[in-house]
Amino acid sequence: DIFACAGVPPDEAHVVANALVEADLRGMQSHGVLRIPIYVEKIRAGAFRPGCNGKIVRETAATALLDGENGLGQVVSLRAMGLAIQKARATGIGAVGVRKSNHFGEAAHYVIYAAERDMIGFVATNGSPNMPALGGTTKMTGPLPFTAAVPTGSGPPFVIDAALGVTNRGKLIYLSARGERIPLGW
Repeated sequence: DIFACAGVPPDEAHVVANALVEADLRGMQSHGVLRIPIYVEKIRAGAFRPGCNGKIVRETAATALLDGENGLGQVVSLRAMGLAIQKARATGIGAVGVRKSNHFGEAAHYVIYAAERDMIGFVATNGSPNMPALGGTTKMTGPLPFTAAVPTGSGPPFVIDAALGVTNRGKLIYLSARGERIPLGW
């Protein structure tokens, strides 16, 4: 209902809400429902464009490039992973790049989606520079998260979710909302 009030089509609202709730349930509150006010603000400002789920701008049998048209990151990313899975089933591998998208929440959401369909999933993304290179003082790189999931056959998939930084911006927002201090060393 919150996203619908912001003008998000029902199917897209479901995709985003599902991804945010799943992040919370996996213990990644930094990428969960905490993001709702931020997303609604960006939708109202026109930075996130509901109704844009990505246009294929280049494609081969095994690859594709989606222009996200500044759509909701979860919607565009789920479409990209679905397309990668289709291509992998047809050719043995599928790789889909996305440009002009937005914050997509917890990366594990998409690789788990692939693993639940008996595929190895891998997701990586860029981000705004917010930290220096080793030994430096000038912001040069973003956290560059990368995530992979492998089906195990008999239980939940093996998932690795990592990034270059000590923590993520969402974790800082989460701690602030709870009135908690940032731990020493961060």
